[in-house]
Amino acid sequence: MAELTTFQTAQTRSVEYLTEILRLMPPGTYLSTRYPGAPTDSGFVATTLTCDDNASDSSGPKNLGTTYWVVGVERAEANRVVNAVGDSWEKGGLRRVDRRPEGAFLDIYATTPDDYRLVVGHNAQNEVSVSVSSPCFPRPSADEKPHLPDRIDHP
Repeated sequence: MAELTTFQTAQTRSVEYLTEILRLMPPGTYLSTRYPGAPTDSGFVATTLTCDDNASDSSGPKNLGTTYWVVGVERAEANRVVNAVGDSWEKGGLRRVDRRPEGAFLDIYATTPDDYRLVVGHNAQNEVSVSVSSPCFPRPSADEKPHLPDRIDHP
């Protein structure tokens, strides 16, 4: 049976998975919560969401989700890089699901054995991003807020 996820382990494991994804990217790339060139007060933030999609639920379990831009991937290479990550996941035994709504962008999903959902994709402008969502965990205390790095460098 899988170990119960906690808020702290969700944060730690999310960063580990993000680093593993980045390891599959070209050298010199890094992850950033901020869109390149955007104001420093804008960007993605890690969030906790209720597991039952009921925002008014103040006591139920939550999960942690975060998204990062992949900085350093040439736009012409976005599709190749995203597919290479998906291929690597599949070769590693993860079930790969591709989503291409209206052909404008590509998202590849995989779920890990410990129930983290990984996503790598690019938008219509061929800008690559990655996301991680944790399995559910008991609701953290009100003073526990997600704290993930703004930048993760290529290992």
